[in-house]
Amino acid sequence: MNTVTIKKGPGIKMVFNKSEIKNIRQTSDGVIFTLNSGMEIYDTNNMPNGTKSSIESSLNRFYDNDADLIYDLTNYTQPITLSLGKI
Repeated sequence: MNTVTIKKGPGIKMVFNKSEIKNIRQTSDGVIFTLNSGMEIYDTNNMPNGTKSSIESSLNRFYDNDADLIYDLTNYTQPITLSLGKI
């Protein structure tokens, strides 16, 4: 089972099954992660447009990969990391 981890600073970390993420979309001031259960995680961090674009498109680009996705919403230069687990 591959997971999606959403981190925000040192104190917030949420982990979901990758199949639970329905979509990710940009807003004027951040991004929204929508889960299949109807829950939304809305980050209003005034992040740069390039960072928001990378986060939004990442789910489609990496969904079928056998890797875990880690979103660090405070790291604007590298907001997405793939974790391949044990090799």
